[in-house]
Amino acid sequence: HALDERATWLRRRIGDPSTVSTLYIRGGTVFILIAVFLALTLTASARSAPLAGVWDDAKPALVEISQWLQRIVPVAPDSRSIGVPSFGAQVTIGGIWSTSTDPALEIHRTPGDDRAYYWRASTYDTFTLSGWVSSTMTQAPRAAKTELLTGTLDRIPDHAARTDVTFRITPQSNLFNVAFSPADPRTIDRAVTVNLAGIDGYFQSIALAGRDSYTVTAAVPTLADVPGGLTNNRLRAAGTAYPPGIVARYTAVPNGAIGPQATKLLADVLAKTKAAGRTTPFDVAEAMVTELRSDRFRYQTNVAGVCDDSSSIVECFATHRVGYCEHYASTMAILLRQAGIPTRLVEGFLPGEPDPSGNEQIFTSAAHAWVEVYFPGYGWEMFDPTGGGLSRTPNLPEGKVVPLATATPKASIATGSGGPLNDENGPSRRPVGGTGVSSNTPPSNAPLIVVAAILFVTVLIAAFLAWRRGPRSATTPDGVYASITALARRFGFGPRPTQTAYEYATALGDILPSVRPELQTVATAKVEVAYGRRVLGDDQLRTLRDSYRRLRVGLLRLVLRRRDRRRMR
Repeated sequence: HALDERATWLRRRIGDPSTVSTLYIRGGTVFILIAVFLALTLTASARSAPLAGVWDDAKPALVEISQWLQRIVPVAPDSRSIGVPSFGAQVTIGGIWSTSTDPALEIHRTPGDDRAYYWRASTYDTFTLSGWVSSTMTQAPRAAKTELLTGTLDRIPDHAARTDVTFRITPQSNLFNVAFSPADPRTIDRAVTVNLAGIDGYFQSIALAGRDSYTVTAAVPTLADVPGGLTNNRLRAAGTAYPPGIVARYTAVPNGAIGPQATKLLADVLAKTKAAGRTTPFDVAEAMVTELRSDRFRYQTNVAGVCDDSSSIVECFATHRVGYCEHYASTMAILLRQAGIPTRLVEGFLPGEPDPSGNEQIFTSAAHAWVEVYFPGYGWEMFDPTGGGLSRTPNLPEGKVVPLATATPKASIATGSGGPLNDENGPSRRPVGGTGVSSNTPPSNAPLIVVAAILFVTVLIAAFLAWRRGPRSATTPDGVYASITALARRFGFGPRPTQTAYEYATALGDILPSVRPELQTVATAKVEVAYGRRVLGDDQLRTLRDSYRRLRVGLLRLVLRRRDRRRMR
């Protein structure tokens, strides 16, 4: 630098060129001497990692800031985390699964209990094409040692065989703002807040900050062929009598989530279950796990740039077949939802290896995502579709064969005492109360036809009134919007992938002006809840339900508007 400055002074004729060399060399020498002295002083006096505490204190603030920014600005596909998952209210699936080898949890469990427990932190109900969120979250405060799931829709089934297991958990990072528990948490020895999806809804997480130890008791399913125990055959026989709230929240698939490759993947899995003669939701879920764990899919933590041209993580993973746990779990969850099976995404930690004294060490590298599928009468059951040898799910006993929960067949209508009226080998028919003279003339079918016609008209009227009234269960803006778009799509008036809720409501309102206010109400509720993170009040929910009922009838007019389909393109 001194030589460059001297050449400049000579060219511009600025004073004595030797002066600049003296100034720069003298100043540089003093700077180097001071830097070396301070480095030696710090080396001699500092203890190990003197600034580690400052970094640990700064991490929570950085996590909160990054989560706030993610709600406003989407993260880059190749973005990295700061090494520790936070298990908040949203999940953004990037191009890199980045964790560290730092300790995460220290768990003390009953010595001799070697069962592999997945440590659940948070669940998510709404897929956003590039991640997951917990919609319409509410909070339920719980005192210490009180039932955590009482009064919620995720309460433990009374008849299901459960075993209470107690764990002492010590977080190793102050970034975890949730409590961890395998399966369904029952009690915890501290006052906490249970986060729920919806009012008195389904479990999302347990808010608990700090690094203090806590004791949690969990209701772990009994894996045995005992009354109420969990077996493969009992899950097969659980049936599909899902509560309406489960169907509305956990079978919703957003527009654009599934493309041709994901559709083909689902069709292949369903074809395999049909060929095997087992088509229950449990068999479909098992077949999906087998397919995703096969060598046709490859586990890789760095897929930066692979999904840059795809709007849906599910379609991207079905196309390129490479990704990490969030790709596997998201694909399974959305494809099962498409098949009408309630499913949610779960994040937490993989099982550790307990020592003989019952101590289990969990590292942040064990952060993981899996899915839970709902079975009537048994609640949520976990499935881990991730390949790469990471899965540690326990094997359920097959159990005794249980009759499948199917509808009872209706009795057929027959006349006389034998078989069909035209059966020549059937017994003779005699008029009731007659004179004993046989009659070869078959009885008239006119009364039966009239009765059948009356019953048919009655059923149609009742069905129309029920359709007009709409569902009487809890209504969510996402569920209403999805139902309206699904109904319109059946008539050829579905939304385009690039249309926003407002744009679609306006376009559909131009075709059906009589229901334009109702469409705007539904679109506004959808946007405010999904993007504005607002919680609708009772009056707003009542208005939403009224609009939904009117739209269910008003959209039937689209049958007569087939010529207007081009206006929606």
